Amino acid sequence: MRDLSLHLLDLAENAIRAEATLVHVLVEESPSSNRLKLAIIDNGKGMSPEFLASVKSPFSTTRTTRKVGLGIPLMKATAERSGGNLTIDSTLGKGTTIITELEYNHIDRPPLGRVEDTIVSLMSFHHGIDIHFTYRYDAKVFEFHTEEIKAIYTDLDYYPTEVLAWVKTYLLENMEEQKSQIPNQA
Repeated sequence: MRDLSLHLLDLAENAIRAEATLVHVLVEESPSSNRLKLAIIDNGKGMSPEFLASVKSPFSTTRTTRKVGLGIPLMKATAERSGGNLTIDSTLGKGTTIITELEYNHIDRPPLGRVEDTIVSLMSFHHGIDIHFTYRYDAKVFEFHTEEIKAIYTDLDYYPTEVLAWVKTYLLENMEEQKSQIPNQA
């Protein structure tokens, strides 16, 4: 995949296919400690210990439409290629946490990409799912929860286009604001 936001989208879609009603997307950029942390935390059906042991293999999938599942193996390879790792914790009936850590300045680390587009895509196609997004840039934190938007549009089972456009701008502006509050570390 060309950027990390596409990996996040793929893993979040997996969580939704696993019957999650809440998906938490976490992005922590920490140039000061040369770390980038990405996480998808869900309350889906979780994985059995047997499946969890094999899930990092591309030939392990629950899909019936094809025999390979590349999302987790590709993210794992990206992490390892970028001086990092991928960990998975899952409890059957409770959910799954996938954490990817990478070296922030590693030459092989793909760009973060358009995380705001990832969140808006999830909102567009999965109105019934609650999305929590946390963005950290060193010590600064920004959070967004779709429940706040749903509370306004209680009579709709979709998000209007103008709302999605506003959310995209809101996310982008707030992520940039977190970065701009950090003094130059030259």
